Amino acid sequence: MPLIVLTATGRDVTRAHLCPPELLREINKGKCALHAEVAAESPRGEQRILDEAGRGWLQEGSAGPVIQAGYDLVRPFPSMAAPG
Repeated sequence: MPLIVLTATGRDVTRAHLCPPELLREINKGKCALHAEVAAESPRGEQRILDEAGRGWLQEGSAGPVIQAGYDLVRPFPSMAAPG
């Protein structure tokens, strides 16, 4: 089954107020590792790291990559893929 795991590693305003920068770096490092493991569970799994998006509003901070991931998931099924 195809799987694309989107990992937001950009600035998270809420966490930035609550955690020191060093802890935020460690959180992102752990999140990247965990998401890589999730992606590896699928033979067609892939992790995409989105440095410009925070975790709260991934679809707003990185609309293009989120939409592209959706297209990439349905591309093997031509009747569902985007026109063009």
